[in-house]
Amino acid sequence: MPTTSTALKGSAGEHYVAYKLSAMGYIVALPRAGVPSLDLIVATPDGQKTLAIQVKTASQAFHLAKKKPEDTRWYWRVSDKVIASSAESLFYVFVDLHVDDPSKQPDVFIVRSIDIKEENLDPTNGPWFLIMKDDEEKKWHKNDWHLIEEYLPLPKE
Repeated sequence: MPTTSTALKGSAGEHYVAYKLSAMGYIVALPRAGVPSLDLIVATPDGQKTLAIQVKTASQAFHLAKKKPEDTRWYWRVSDKVIASSAESLFYVFVDLHVDDPSKQPDVFIVRSIDIKEENLDPTNGPWFLIMKDDEEKKWHKNDWHLIEEYLPLPKE
């Protein structure tokens, strides 16, 4: 498996999310490097409503627990600021690039910052944001962009 720098991996995740949102019809801007609190600014085509996105990317976030299948999970390293930066217009997008299998599309989880609680974080060598396999679709919206569409409805054509 090729090694990828953290910056390149993060950039790949940001560009993937920007591509998906642009294809959906949103205006997407990538701020200059070094903006600590957001990676993407997303707006409706008329510019009337916006949201901010913080992208967290992992090369291989999915970990299958063979001995205890109920412990199967995805996880991403996050900063302590994740809990502190709770805002209605801030979303986190967690991306698993699947570098072990480049033929697979990345898995994406869209999470409103106001929905992240202390219990979603594992402080062991981290903190880490955890998504348990059993919660992937019902709670964390795996590969489901509807939270963005609900917050930023596109005009009807």
